[in-house]
Amino acid sequence: MLQTIENTTDKISISSRQIAESTGKNHSHVKRDIESSLGRDVSKFGCIYFDTMNRKQTEYVLPKNIALGVASGYSFELRMKIINRLDELEQIVNKPLTYEQTMQNALLLADNRVKELENKIIEDKPLTDFGRAISSSSASISVGAYAKAIESKENISFGRNKLFKWLRENNFLTKKNEPYQRFIEQGIFEVVETSIDNGSYSKIQITTKITGKGQEYLYSKIIERDK
Repeated sequence: MLQTIENTTDKISISSRQIAESTGKNHSHVKRDIESSLGRDVSKFGCIYFDTMNRKQTEYVLPKNIALGVASGYSFELRMKIINRLDELEQIVNKPLTYEQTMQNALLLADNRVKELENKIIEDKPLTDFGRAISSSSASISVGAYAKAIESKENISFGRNKLFKWLRENNFLTKKNEPYQRFIEQGIFEVVETSIDNGSYSKIQITTKITGKGQEYLYSKIIERDK
């Protein structure tokens, strides 16, 4: 991750990755320790960074007092490593920035902003293409037709039966492949009843269809599944 140089007005803080580097612990384990110590309050300290493969990741940035509180559960050796790292950071904070360092901060912040925008474009691309195209239509289509559409347009391996199974497993449809009432009320599905009469008997055939709104909604869920 590109990091800016801290200035004299900043409070002392340390990230979960810096704690991991100082103690030799796995970053995921450090994050787990922080989450266990802070409980629901941990969300206040969450930050996003980009790893070496430009993937969005999460870390925690803790003020000095919180970091020492988390460290209290560690061994004496690990606590001292964190304290020494905090001392190093404090010396950096108390040292005035040079003109070159100030310019470096500005460049790094701009670079991080560009990367955030690039990743946002990548994340939004599915919806700007197929997802928004299907949502522009108000016509309802059958589950089979929808499966063919997403398979041909997005190369997502979903046949009719597989999509029905996925909808049942994710509690959109009942075992009879009929939508639950709450999804009908939300406008995700509609049910079409057809009367069949061949002379000897008659029955009502129920067909589940996905609305235009439902097509966009389910598409976003399917994309999440494939990530």
